[in-house]
Amino acid sequence: MAEDLFEAGIPYQFKSIDDPGVGDEIYPRMRAAGLDTSYFLLPVIDVNGHILLEAKVKDIARYYEQP
Repeated sequence: MAEDLFEAGIPYQFKSIDDPGVGDEIYPRMRAAGLDTSYFLLPVIDVNGHILLEAKVKDIARYYEQP
């Protein structure tokens, strides 16, 4: 995913969901969005407050362009 975002010119910041601080931040937001936190596929993408799972670069770009 990182390579695809780089090639598309979309800036990104990698954070490991296995890091306790990151998990403490993202899991409540995922649950609030109605996502199952007991099982999900990686990567989990946060774009301008939108949580995306199994996203394509075109979907990420669309959310990236929104405020």
